[in-house]
Amino acid sequence: MTELTGIDPKGRFHPSLQWEPAAGAVAVGDLFDGQAFSRPLESLTDIATRKREALEVGRKASEQAGITYNGIRYAGDPSNRQALMEALDLADTTGQTTFASWKDSDGLFHADHPVADVRQALLDIATRRGQLIVHEGELNAQIDTALVAEDRTALEAVEWSEA
Repeated sequence: MTELTGIDPKGRFHPSLQWEPAAGAVAVGDLFDGQAFSRPLESLTDIATRKREALEVGRKASEQAGITYNGIRYAGDPSNRQALMEALDLADTTGQTTFASWKDSDGLFHADHPVADVRQALLDIATRRGQLIVHEGELNAQIDTALVAEDRTALEAVEWSEA
């Protein structure tokens, strides 16, 4: 399908063009075999690109969830990691061992929150992030293998899930 029109094309185009009636679900780019329209198969490269993008989105969502340390959730997104580092820098500079008030990633406040807990949470976030990146790499390797084998089914089967 190269063009769609809602107006009868008879007499409006070169007579060598073949027009076929189509249902509303037909789109430009669809194929016609003489009897029915169908969607063209997505190329393996396009599937791989779509899958890689979905893997990255999945990893980042898993990172965002963060970790829970001593019953307090610490989000793992870049802005929260930066905020944790800034708070730890301040504590190091001023010699603090506790934060008078700490607001966690769920919006809850904690009095006299230990700096050591924040430090450990940041380390745990970094460890988890590293594990998630390794997992994303493993899934990307599955995509590479499926591409080399030209295995559409294996390629479509690659999905983000936490290992």
